Amino acid sequence: FMIDQRGNRIREDGVLTEGLPPLLSSEQRKAIVDFFGDESMTCALLCAEIPFVGPDPEGVKKQAERLAMLKDHWPYNLDELIWILDLCFAWKSAAAGREVLLLGGDIHVMVDSLITDNSTGQTVRHVTASPITNSPSNFHPALDGKLNEKYSYVHKPFPGQRGFCTIDLSFENGAPAMEVELVCVPAE
Repeated sequence: FMIDQRGNRIREDGVLTEGLPPLLSSEQRKAIVDFFGDESMTCALLCAEIPFVGPDPEGVKKQAERLAMLKDHWPYNLDELIWILDLCFAWKSAAAGREVLLLGGDIHVMVDSLITDNSTGQTVRHVTASPITNSPSNFHPALDGKLNEKYSYVHKPFPGQRGFCTIDLSFENGAPAMEVELVCVPAE
């Protein structure tokens, strides 16, 4: 599922909408719910241009006072992020063998993250795949943190690397097998 993080905040003429509307429109929320409502699905890939996890929610609110672009990041919009994570973890736990992968980009550093539902111990992998050609940036957030009491995360960044990821899926005997490889090349 490809998430549009800008469409609800930019008018059709390309001008930013007044105020700070939600990242997700009601139509997009319905489409995500419908996506997870497909009982035949055994593997879910959710993609967004900005990583789902990164800086901690409290820290990003303070940073956004200086860098307005951070208001478009998921941890700044914590209620929407928690809504998505609740859907991901509920869907994954509803049937044995289901897999979820979250994929983001934009921050100019490759990061492999693991999000944990502290109430069940279940995990969802999150890959930030960038940059491919741009100059890599440093990874500034803490290497672990909490979104709230329910969800925590651990990051493994690959600084100084250009990269991408490959995702190979197979569905033998009705169960998904997901192989995710991060391909990194040192920046020159």
